Amino acid sequence: MKLNNPDVLLVDDNPADILITTKAFEEINPGVKVRAAQDGHTALEYLDRCEGFEGSPLPKLILLDLNLPGMNGLEVLENVRSRPALRSVPVIILSSSAHQRDVEKAYRFGANSYITKPLSWDDFREVVAGIHNFWLNLVRYPEASTSLMVEVD
Repeated sequence: MKLNNPDVLLVDDNPADILITTKAFEEINPGVKVRAAQDGHTALEYLDRCEGFEGSPLPKLILLDLNLPGMNGLEVLENVRSRPALRSVPVIILSSSAHQRDVEKAYRFGANSYITKPLSWDDFREVVAGIHNFWLNLVRYPEASTSLMVEVD
């Protein structure tokens, strides 16, 4: 089920990584709107639609780096997963770290997948194409009204 003009929230403090990720999505599907937050606090303000982000759409996908200033990626992930309204939003860790302990922690905190950033442009573009094809073309998502319902334990 292909999504029309989906929003992706990219949480990464490296301007070069933001640029190449945005460029890769533009080449693959110009309809994807990549919105970048350079730290965890800004990402959560975006998701909460705080001042400056009023009316911002809920992303269909979050791409999250682990090494962020202030609040690290695992703290952001834990915060996102603690909110019923955000539990159905896939969070993909896209990090330069290939350490097994980071991979294990990310999955323990609720990541949907963990991808180590490739070094070459061609490999990076291929990774973004894979993310796009799977998460924005194949995966089905709940309707907006049901994804915002509070889960009762």
